[in-house]
Amino acid sequence: MNFLGLFVRFWKRISQDSISPEIEPDERLSRYVLYNRHMKQGRLRPQAFLPAPRTRTTSVYRTKGCSEDMIWQLGDRFVTALHREKRPVIGRGDIPAQVVLDQDLRIVSSPTPHARHADILNWPPEEDLLLMKATELATRAALVRRPS
Repeated sequence: MNFLGLFVRFWKRISQDSISPEIEPDERLSRYVLYNRHMKQGRLRPQAFLPAPRTRTTSVYRTKGCSEDMIWQLGDRFVTALHREKRPVIGRGDIPAQVVLDQDLRIVSSPTPHARHADILNWPPEEDLLLMKATELATRAALVRRPS
């Protein structure tokens, strides 16, 4: 099969991915990292999980069952490409959904821009509590750096 045929097959696979709206506690969530300041000494920093100030949500992707290549392609096509500065994905934090739920946060499927996209909601308004929850997520997430 030629390159174009492979690309079309791959694109259909990631763009038309059907996935249940229900998020299971054992699902792996991936939080893409665009800034070096969100990583330190092989770990994620809490800032990597802080919610966006305007929406009070943290964007993640549901990557259970995805190959490594597919996970990085999701980041390139739906994070970097849509970022206002087009910042490249340099890593990600992989975390089980149960860890998020244990912090009394909610995870909801948000299929825009992709069926695998989800948002972490229910962040507390108090900054100290918010930072405590983000710290717990960062501590429990596995940092995966982008291969060269």
